Amino acid sequence: GERAAIYYYNDTVIAQGNGFAVYADPARNAIIAEIDRDLLLDVEHIEEWKYVVALASYDGFGPLRVRPVGVEAEEWVVGGGRELAKAILAGIEPRVMDLLAPTAEEQYEMLSSFNVERKTVAIVKALTP
Repeated sequence: GERAAIYYYNDTVIAQGNGFAVYADPARNAIIAEIDRDLLLDVEHIEEWKYVVALASYDGFGPLRVRPVGVEAEEWVVGGGRELAKAILAGIEPRVMDLLAPTAEEQYEMLSSFNVERKTVAIVKALTP
């Protein structure tokens, strides 16, 4: 797989291994991200930060390097199911495999918030500390 990365607002990208690490902890059923403070911007206002933590299926040859979603799963295509068929045809299907949200219901609501008729993508709400 590819290494995790930090994507800044100004298009700067820092790849894992340069001051941070992301790894799985199966005993805790968790993914851990450790980031050096030096990589964080505006830490004096950390209490005002908003966070979005999302996981996608990496595809080095796919659009935006994220694996495409189809109705049925294929070798290099994530299966989204029939409920996403119209969104897939409209090109607005969520390509997020997991999203940090306060509850499973809120996660589902955010990832289902796309609108096929208006061709608008799903809206994800950032979390606050």
